[in-house]
Amino acid sequence: MQDAAAGGQWPRMAAVAAVVSAAATAAVLLAGPGASAGPVVAALAVAYGGLAVAVLFGSPLRRRTVLGLGAVLLLLAVVRPPTGSHDVWSYAMYGRIAAQHGASPYVHPPDQFPTDPILARVDHNWRNSRSVYGPLFTAWSADLARLAGSSALLLRLGFQLTAAAAVGVGALLLDRRTRGDPRVLALVLLNPLVVCSLVNDAHVDAVAGVLVLGAVLLAQRSRHGATGVVMGLAILVKAIALVPAGALGLWLLAGRRFRPAVRYAVAVLVVAAAGYLAGGGAAALRPLAASSDHLTRASVWGPARQELVEAQVDRGVAPERARQSVGRDLGLVASLLVIGGTVVLVLTSGSRAGPAAVAGGAVLAYMLLGAYVYPWYAGVGLFALALFPRWPPTWIFLTHAALLQLAEVPGFRFFHPVPLGTPAPWSWHVLAQRWVLPPIELLLVVALLLTVRRGMPTEQAAA
Repeated sequence: MQDAAAGGQWPRMAAVAAVVSAAATAAVLLAGPGASAGPVVAALAVAYGGLAVAVLFGSPLRRRTVLGLGAVLLLLAVVRPPTGSHDVWSYAMYGRIAAQHGASPYVHPPDQFPTDPILARVDHNWRNSRSVYGPLFTAWSADLARLAGSSALLLRLGFQLTAAAAVGVGALLLDRRTRGDPRVLALVLLNPLVVCSLVNDAHVDAVAGVLVLGAVLLAQRSRHGATGVVMGLAILVKAIALVPAGALGLWLLAGRRFRPAVRYAVAVLVVAAAGYLAGGGAAALRPLAASSDHLTRASVWGPARQELVEAQVDRGVAPERARQSVGRDLGLVASLLVIGGTVVLVLTSGSRAGPAAVAGGAVLAYMLLGAYVYPWYAGVGLFALALFPRWPPTWIFLTHAALLQLAEVPGFRFFHPVPLGTPAPWSWHVLAQRWVLPPIELLLVVALLLTVRRGMPTEQAAA
């Protein structure tokens, strides 16, 4: 009798947890930009906690419950103004540079068009930055700019609807692949990262992530040429898709599938090369090369950069030169570690590991070891990893993304950015930046290594 009663409690617990999670995420959206950081952080923590309970104890969770709550959240995410990042205005400005000014956003930064009405909305840190986004997304941005004209509302809605549509397509693909598993749908539709960072803040990573999902689903059906085409399109949206693209190629080679690997690689290269040639050739790649010294404070490399820059400044090196030099060096080290981590991941995964786990795991390696990461970058691998709602690396992935999302909450003192050269080495901000988030990230790296050694899920283990 006790077991039956306890069994009856799990459906209620999963449903209640899903509702609580959705309500907390909705509260963040309704609070809007400029809300006090404390309540926003608390709401996000409740949302992630509710999501974990709903998924991990959610076998009896109803599909229609997830779909209903998810539809409400996506609608709210579109109608509300962005609550966090201002990247949508950079997207809009790059589109206007191409559509309204007849110039290339890969050559001309936004501040070269001072009379443009959208420029004032672009974050000051990015007004002098050329576009690092792929030609396919730049073309779409230009199309939206032509349709919206100078209307900030229409521009914002255009990009938010694009992200919401991508999430909807991703949910549909996952729903068909897993035969309606509500846990998988919950990881996408009820996820605060998806709702707030991808849709509400209109990040392009949602589009890239769905294309990566499409590629791995094609790879599961051994359609390797088509896999390469779709993965090439993902790269043309955002260059971070190179990480799962490379992982899939290594996976094919490790499985001694040489001819499929060649077909896949040729397709990726042809699509990506053709797209970049059409988008401006070498000019479209220069902004990516110029950003090689960029490094985010929330990455695992943040404390090392702080120390190394300060050491060079103490030796008389100009701060900006020291920042660039250290950023390039650490960026190279981080890139090599990401590549090495991906190789280890593929080689230790075994020949039966599925492409979704390999591609998603590679994005996780980048998130944990990369030098330049933001929470929404996780969207590139999230849809693939959602196929495995109870695989430990999926939850390592979500935990890290949640921490980064909390770090990006405006005004949250615990993860407040610390300017390089800050003189108070034991201030609360410096303590948090140097000694709180990076050690957690290192622990997550160790946890990933331990769980991956136990084996990766196969194609048949999805959901």
